[in-house]
Amino acid sequence: MARESSASKNTKVAVYLNFLQHNIYVIFQPRVKIYKKKILLYFQLRINSQMPRIMRHSYVVFLFQYVWN
Repeated sequence: MARESSASKNTKVAVYLNFLQHNIYVIFQPRVKIYKKKILLYFQLRINSQMPRIMRHSYVVFLFQYVWN
């Protein structure tokens, strides 16, 4: 978890989602949005530690739709 000061210094965007009763706080840098593979890997690390395997694919799709829309 990054603090507000460090988050604003690094120009990071925080996305807070409540998905399937899992509270997930995702922080990513906007310039990385261009490289979808890197974002997918970063999100996958979060998902691995917080979700059962069956949920991961649908969560990634949902998160991408949320971020890009």
